[in-house]
Amino acid sequence: MPFERTAQEREKEQPERLSLISSGGADCRLHNFRLFIKTADKSVVVITADRAFGETYGDAQPVMFKFYRLTVNREGLLGNALLFFQQFDERVSEAAYCDVDVAFEKKLGVGGDGRPLSEAALFPPRNGS
Repeated sequence: MPFERTAQEREKEQPERLSLISSGGADCRLHNFRLFIKTADKSVVVITADRAFGETYGDAQPVMFKFYRLTVNREGLLGNALLFFQQFDERVSEAAYCDVDVAFEKKLGVGGDGRPLSEAALFPPRNGS
């Protein structure tokens, strides 16, 4: 399932991202993601978490969370697949973390198994509603 390219990726003519990564060193995970199915409105949401390497893998840094919703390209917009993940929000943690999995739990209330502990914190209202 493709992810919508950012303006920067389009400018550099980078191809669509068709995969997500989970990576890090022995001490800390630098990149990870969570997939959620929201039963209330039958939507699918992916949240990615990334942090910069810093001096070493163990160097705590702020974590960037990006929120994507599975979207249908009903208008047939060029450059987008029929189904793709469209970014609808992003947040940077105030605190620095070594491991993005710890940031998922502390900042968003998502435990290690991916189940949301607080759905309200995970899914900001759509279009200000």
